[in-house]
Amino acid sequence: MKKRIVLWCSPGFGMIDTWLPIIKMLNENKVDVIFIFPEPSSLKLIDRSSELFCIASKYCFKVIQRGYSNRWFVSKNLESTDRVFKFSNLELIINNLSIRFRKGLFSKFFFHIYFSKILKSIALRVSIFRENLLGLKIIDLNSIVDDISAILTDIELVDKKTNYELTTVFKNIKKFSMNHGLMSPSHFLRSSMPKYNSYYENVEYFVNSDKVKKLYLAKGFHDENIHLIGFPRHDTNWVKFLNDNFLNRKEEFNDFVLIISRPSGTLIPKKRKVDAITNIKKVIIDNLGLGVMVKLHPKESDNSHNRQMYFQIFGSENYGKTWIFTNSHPIYLAKKCKFAISFFSGVVLDMIAQGKPTIEYLDLNNLKQYDNPDSFRDRDGSPILEYRKDKLVFGCNSYLDLLKTSEKIINNYDEVVAFFKNRYEEVFVVKDNSSSVILKKLLNYHKS
Repeated sequence: MKKRIVLWCSPGFGMIDTWLPIIKMLNENKVDVIFIFPEPSSLKLIDRSSELFCIASKYCFKVIQRGYSNRWFVSKNLESTDRVFKFSNLELIINNLSIRFRKGLFSKFFFHIYFSKILKSIALRVSIFRENLLGLKIIDLNSIVDDISAILTDIELVDKKTNYELTTVFKNIKKFSMNHGLMSPSHFLRSSMPKYNSYYENVEYFVNSDKVKKLYLAKGFHDENIHLIGFPRHDTNWVKFLNDNFLNRKEEFNDFVLIISRPSGTLIPKKRKVDAITNIKKVIIDNLGLGVMVKLHPKESDNSHNRQMYFQIFGSENYGKTWIFTNSHPIYLAKKCKFAISFFSGVVLDMIAQGKPTIEYLDLNNLKQYDNPDSFRDRDGSPILEYRKDKLVFGCNSYLDLLKTSEKIINNYDEVVAFFKNRYEEVFVVKDNSSSVILKKLLNYHKS
């Protein structure tokens, strides 16, 4: 029987974005790739009209996804997966009540755990009934193990609760690992990088910097299994493919600033996000006269308060005139935008790789989780995260910071672009054929 390769999509579509340049090349070499989603919500969050979804659909052989009943289902393509994850209204009500008993208003009562478990059990039975009614095709993961030659994954995520079953089933299958996001080296100083044990013997790692390789070696991983390759999604051929595919797309503005958004939460509380968007309007739209395009995070769903913030602050009457949402691929947007503003995202590395600077607007002062004795600090003593620590973005905490930095970028554009290009090359390994290097290793193993 023909062997196939599995893409282990945890935490979700971010994994597809990481591996897609290689998956495309595998497809061109007649190697089928199965996408497996262990988290039921992953396919619910993705924008199905986005370029990423459309491209991924071309190169996906079949999809296996976990339903809300904890059973596994197989679909012939990405387009047909929506039947699995859609909650019925009854499931939604029961699930929301369960969450309230577990975490919300009712959690202060002694009986909250008991009722939460009852509601969870009811929700499970309703999910089973709905999935059975739809006639979804159930699959036993053990039945496909012998048909898999290798697995593409981010091995750091194997300890996630949603991955336990796959970790056990796929234990003896060769794995090739890349980080699911665009991480800078300082990220790994704060992350829980796994210590080497027998599970990792059959894994090869593709890393993007010498510092990260040294950290893996310090954890006991073997040098011969760690390969310095940079970022495949920044390969010239992949960037050209993306731009050629969307060459005729008409953007709303000739000069625009891209907002790389994220949902409000512990990292950026709602009030601070409102203040940031308000200041962006004042500086970028009102003062500099530039358009704004907003790239939403997958968790900022169509009807969420995160999305509504932009209508309330930028003005729904100005939509399409001074600002707009976009679902274009970040690398394509990097080619078109003047510069970007991020609320913390690895997408800033896509910007730098395409010669566009980013301002990271993120005030962490007095946020206990991020402002503590272990925090990275800037020269003013404010807590910062890894991209600012590694000097891959400009830092910004206020209206005045944003105004000064935006003017600096515009007035010294070539100098600013050159600075970040040099930083990118100092921090990361830059190989223009990294996808081909990985492909060769995969094909050699797949055919052996």
